[in-house]
Amino acid sequence: MVSEDHFIGETFSTPSGGVLTVLSVCPKSSNVKIYNLSCSICSEDIELFPELFKSRKGCLVRGQIPCGCSKVTKWTKKQYQVRVSRSCTERGYKFLGFSGNKVMHSTKLKLKCNADDNEWSTTSLNDFFHSETGCPVCGKLKAANSITKPVEVMTGSFMLSGKFLDGTVFTRNVHNNGDRRCWDVYCPKCSNDEYVVSGLCSGVFTARTTHLRRGKRPCRCSHAYCWTKDQREYKLFKVMEDEGLKFKGWGDGYINSRSKFNWLCLFRHKCSTTFGNFIGKNSRCGTCEKIRKKENGIGYGYYPHRKDEKDFLYILNFDSLYIKVGRSFDVDKRITKLVTYSGVSKVNIKILKLYTETHQVVYDTEQWLHQELAAMGFYHTGSTWSIETFHTDCIGYLESLLLQSGVSTKLQDSYKSTKD
Repeated sequence: MVSEDHFIGETFSTPSGGVLTVLSVCPKSSNVKIYNLSCSICSEDIELFPELFKSRKGCLVRGQIPCGCSKVTKWTKKQYQVRVSRSCTERGYKFLGFSGNKVMHSTKLKLKCNADDNEWSTTSLNDFFHSETGCPVCGKLKAANSITKPVEVMTGSFMLSGKFLDGTVFTRNVHNNGDRRCWDVYCPKCSNDEYVVSGLCSGVFTARTTHLRRGKRPCRCSHAYCWTKDQREYKLFKVMEDEGLKFKGWGDGYINSRSKFNWLCLFRHKCSTTFGNFIGKNSRCGTCEKIRKKENGIGYGYYPHRKDEKDFLYILNFDSLYIKVGRSFDVDKRITKLVTYSGVSKVNIKILKLYTETHQVVYDTEQWLHQELAAMGFYHTGSTWSIETFHTDCIGYLESLLLQSGVSTKLQDSYKSTKD
């Protein structure tokens, strides 16, 4: 006959206001009885507590609570998963798992914020449940908002630098990991220029508060603007197209304004120049420069202080080898020099055409003729002493250009001229 256990049915209060009830005795596994219990609060949560609670009589009598109402509860890994997932739902996070296999108070959680998609794994289980530790980005934004000055005040401080154009608009950049110290800047000039129109720039420039207060402009108004490769090439190709030059590629690849690129000048000389020198200093073909210095002196054939003086545009035939198009204040003296430069005797140099006008008109016409003839492929590459010589078969096309030039024709045997 089995004796009746009078402990079954006993109840005990929990710190959380619940009631523990002794239901039955667990199957004997030792000489000490272990009882099954239910909690009026915890047992209602089947997901978190799917099984009955267990405890010895002595432990219950001494006030030890085996359910979740206890101030010191030993949670399993599965129970932690349930608790963290529920809390994440309430706080707007997504639980991605634990860092490591062992789960304890110091275990770090892998979490994701639904508000900004930020992921982090620096929050421990203990901090997650017992402090306000949460998304670092949201935390920074909250802290920044608590001390952030109105936009009008900040904009006024930026404009006081005197560096920004009237109409510049400053907007807080809310996409930079919640950092309120970053601003989007709209420049009335750079936000509407050719780079924006060509799709090479969004027109929105970003800078930090400290830089804007010091007047540091993030747009192309600044000499320190960080150009992209596509923007550099856009500017480079535009100049080269206007001048009839040909780009042949970056020497060792593009890095910055000091990067060299290979190109051909109008007269197809091979050149290598840095972007900064080509655009910033207008450096051009070194071969052409040396030839011009040799032929015309430092003035490159143009003398601004003599722009209204009488000048001559000549078309010469060098022994039927090539045609030279040039200018001089004194044609006889010029031909004498050309005999020395070219090695062709004076009797074999024939004047085909001679035009006279002011120095400004003659110089402009000469440069225009050189460009047109070179562009049509008439440039004579064999004349290493000059860049103004062309193949003899250009005469027909040259005559049509001369008719368009507008200079008056004046053929004569002798020349009254000033010093060249």
